[in-house]
Amino acid sequence: MIKEDIIRVPSTTSGPASEDAVIPDWVRNNAGWWADGLISDEDFANGLQFLIQNGIISV
Repeated sequence: MIKEDIIRVPSTTSGPASEDAVIPDWVRNNAGWWADGLISDEDFANGLQFLIQNGIISV
């Protein structure tokens, strides 16, 4: 989605991601809600940005 410019995530820097990191349940919920059109692209992108900035996922 980022590559296709569907959503935009500001540039961030992050440390190395942990391979055993657990994706929080709220992220799974947000992804489902976003897919169902219940939350905006911006809200979903904010969740992704949080994960990137905190080293939970890397892009």
